[in-house]
Formats: sequence, C-alpha cells, structure tokens
Amino acid sequence: MKRISKFNWLILSFLIIAAFSSSVFSQPESGEVELVAVGDVFFDRGVRTKIEQYGVGYPFEKVGDMLSTADVAFANLENPIAEDCDPAQKKYQFRASPRHATSIRNAGLDVVSIANNHTLDCGRKGLIQTIEFLDLNEISYAGVYHPDGGGSGVAKIRKNGISIGFAAFTAIPTIPGKIPGPELLRAEPSEVTRALKALRAEVDVVVASIHWGTEYSSSPTKRQRSLAHVAAEAGADLVLGHHPHVLQGFETLTTDKGRKALIAYSLGNFVFDSPTRVNKLLKESLVLKLKLTEYGVSEAEIIPVKIEGYRPHPASKMESARILDRVSRMSADLGTSVDGSRVVLDSVMPISEMTADLDGDGIPERVILDHNAEKTLKIFHGNQAVWEAVPKGWKPWKLDFADVDGDGRREIVVGVFKPTKFFPKPHNCLFVYGWNGESGFPKWLGSSLSRPFTDFVFLDTDNHPGEELVALERALDGTRRVAVYHWDSFGYTRLRDFGSWNKAKGLILKQGMIEFVGDGKRVSLDVSKKGEEKK
Repeated sequence: MKRISKFNWLILSFLIIAAFSSSVFSQPESGEVELVAVGDVFFDRGVRTKIEQYGVGYPFEKVGDMLSTADVAFANLENPIAEDCDPAQKKYQFRASPRHATSIRNAGLDVVSIANNHTLDCGRKGLIQTIEFLDLNEISYAGVYHPDGGGSGVAKIRKNGISIGFAAFTAIPTIPGKIPGPELLRAEPSEVTRALKALRAEVDVVVASIHWGTEYSSSPTKRQRSLAHVAAEAGADLVLGHHPHVLQGFETLTTDKGRKALIAYSLGNFVFDSPTRVNKLLKESLVLKLKLTEYGVSEAEIIPVKIEGYRPHPASKMESARILDRVSRMSADLGTSVDGSRVVLDSVMPISEMTADLDGDGIPERVILDHNAEKTLKIFHGNQAVWEAVPKGWKPWKLDFADVDGDGRREIVVGVFKPTKFFPKPHNCLFVYGWNGESGFPKWLGSSLSRPFTDFVFLDTDNHPGEELVALERALDGTRRVAVYHWDSFGYTRLRDFGSWNKAKGLILKQGMIEFVGDGKRVSLDVSKKGEEKK
C-alpha cells in the first residue's frame, strides 16, 4: 500500500471537512437587500434618436454598474413599448419600439412602474404589448390589473430571504383606451389603502410608487403629502414619487402603528429628453440606494447624477455638492435631515439596558447595549463602565440574559448582524459572554445555527438546568419556523421545530408560551416537549 504524503493528507482532510460542512451547513441568507430606485425613463423622441445613432446601450452606459450590481433595481417606465399603436388624442404621446427598449433589460432593471399618464398613449393594444415585452424580458411590473381578475397590479420579489412587494398608482389623468382591457391602479386614498393593506399581509417590505404632483415643481403638493401619509399608514415602508421631472425632498415619518416610512416625493428624470437648457433643474437627478431588512428601510443613500445627452452621468464633485445641498434644503422643509449623502431615518436604534446578577455575588450587574457607541456592549459598576465589547460595525440588534449552560449563572447574549469566517455575507449571529466578577469573556461567538434566524428568546422547556434557545427561523423554502435548541457544551443542537408561516415576526415570552405575529395573526405556541407531543 502506498504511503500518503503529509501534503496529500492535508488536502484529503480539507476535502472531507468541506464535503461534511456543505452537507450540514448552508450559507445563511444575508437578511438584507440593496435596492436602487431611479426616476423617469423613456425611449422616444430624442432618446430614440441617440439610440439609433449610438446603439441600445447608450441610455444607461455611464451608470450601468449602479443598477446592475444592486440586488433589485427599480424605475418608472414613462412610455408604452409597442410596434402597433392606437394613438391617444393628446398633446404629448410617447411610444418606444421593443428594439430600442431592450436598453431596460441590458441595464439590469428588475421592476418598473407602468402606472402613469403615458401608459395608455397607444391605447390598451399598446399596453398589452408592453406587458408582453416585460414578461418576455423577465422584468416585473406594477400598476396594472385586469377588471376580469387577471393580475393584482403588484409585483413581488424575494431576495436574500426578504420578500418585497411593489405597488404602483397614478394620480395623473389618462386617456381611456378604445377597447376593454387592463386598467391602471388609481392613486385614490381608498384604492391605495386597499392595495397596500393586502400587500402588507404578504411581504416583508412594501414599496409604493405614485405618479403625482406638478411638473417642474420642486415642492410636493398638499395632495402628494396627504396621499403619501395614507400610503404609509396602509403599510408602505417606502414611497417613491414620479412625474414632476425634477427632484423633490425626502420625508421620514412614524405611522400610528409605530412603523417607520421613507418618502421620496420625486426622483426626477433619469433617461429623458427634457430641455435642460430651458430649466437647469432638469439636469439634476439621483440614484436612491437603499438597504432593506425584513423590518423596512435601514439605510438610504443619495448618489447624485447629472443628465447630459438625455442620459445620466455620475455627477462631478462640485455638481454632487450642489445637488445634495438642494435636496437637503428641500428635505429640511419637510422636517427631514439629509447628512451629506445620507437620509437620516427615524430609526436610530435605542439603548437597551438590563440588570442581572451574573457572577452569583448577590450584586446585580448593569449591562447596556448602546447601538450607537463604538463599543456597544458595556458592563457597569455604579456609573463606571468596567468592561466593553462588540464593535458598532457588528450591528448588534438585541440584548438578553440566559443560563445557557445550566451552571446556575446567567450569561449575556447579543444578537449581531455580521459576516463570519466561513460565511462572508452579513447574517444574524448569537454571541454569548460570561462574567467572572472582574471581566467579561466569550463563551460562544456566533457559529451559525442550522437555519438563518430573525429573532430569539430563551425559555426552560424541559425543567432541567439551563434555558433552551427558541429561534424564529427561515427555512430553505422561505417559510418561517420556530425552532428549539439545546446547548451542547460548544454551540447549539436543534431539538424540535414548529409550524410553517409565510411571514412571522415579533417573538416574545408570555406566561411560558411563545407569542408572535404569523401571517398577520397573533400566534401563541407551546414549545416544550409536552407541546411537541400535542402537535
């Protein structure tokens, strides 16, 4: 028998470990989505001429990476895409040929709104061809439904474990088509409320696109603001406005139910041939870059662009400063702050404070998780911090105490959102720290559970020493499950799991039961071994 060299043993060992790891663990979904949103795009008149001169890549050539590298890219499509046309009797009537409109597909746009005052410029025949083109090119669309029940007017996308729903509405009158067929969702408060409430029950994040306002006005009308607030109260996490062709400000608000919403009243033009020499504000635009979690918008960044030759270009340093300054002033008028390129959201995480006797000396320790400090986790004696850990960049999101290992002492448990050595995409992890009376020390630093999780609590489910971990998880099929884990000296082993819900959040303990909202209803669950036997 041939001897196996030390080098070959290393390779063989690595392959065995890799094979075992891949069969047991999967890359956690990041739980975060990058969405970019832009304003009006169309491919007629001057844009059509440029495409014929320079090719279909022309419109997005200078900014293509901004769109194609995002998880999801969204725009307002301001013309029908049709070979045949029943032209509407109106002053401005647009149409793009499918050949020219392939720019959309090549640019990496994933979702478009087709609820606007030009959607029916070629009648319902043109609208039907537009839908066929988008379907053929695998581009989702929102804003159109069929009175006979075909289509809901919304688009739903799942990325990185997050479900996002897009609904689109128009407040600008349109010329009715000559034949029966698809209809546009109208921006009437009752219709907006109905559509968004239904969508809210089905997805994690709701985006509402509304075609509204006054052309070339930098200020939203009273109707815009009223309708935006209606959309937020009905469930929209993000409201994107179109039609004015120029930028308008941002507004953040907290709904009556305590949810946060971000409103962009107008994203301006993006690919358009408006006469910028007449109105210089038509040259200014932006890409809105957003981070989404299952709880809504967590970050919003403004990337300034300028419109030249009917297409967007990255703005120069001086142009960027001018655009950001103007957006900041317009947003300030709406009660919202723009800090540099960042829209300040009403979602700064609060300070969590808990007390427990962690070392058994009869004196409770005061533990603070300050999400905004450079070192977020601190233990205090009196007013003096005696130990700190967990950098701000790890994005801690929950603090809890639990007797993890059954030794009678409680440990500090922190939920963080960060990459790990083997899983480079940020994801939720648990960090467990002990306290010896003088300093903290790590007991467990975030090896992934068997499935990605979004919340956790601790509960003694078996009347034995120690408390079990109860996690709200995402299964491979995207459904939510509740799982119970037991500490096994170094990490957690799953004991049992319960249920299947399309959407679930808000895990709490109540009288020995687990409660949360599952598929829009309050769920109370017995996760003990006795509860498993009753399943």
